[in-house]
Amino acid sequence: MSYTFNAEDVKKIIEHWLYTPSNGYIGVNYGRNLAEILLRPMTDDTAIQILQWLKEDIPLLADKLLQKMQD
Repeated sequence: MSYTFNAEDVKKIIEHWLYTPSNGYIGVNYGRNLAEILLRPMTDDTAIQILQWLKEDIPLLADKLLQKMQD
């Protein structure tokens, strides 16, 4: 059985990630301190760092969606 994610599902996943504090779940390295990076001037490197964090924390996005975004 497979499930097809639509845009609303992906939006909810990313919003959850954005609002989860760094190490917000015990024993899981999930969530990031985005204030630390968003308070600095935005550069291409900053955007790449945020995408890299998404890939690390949400492997589903790394496998399919973020690859398409970077092509």
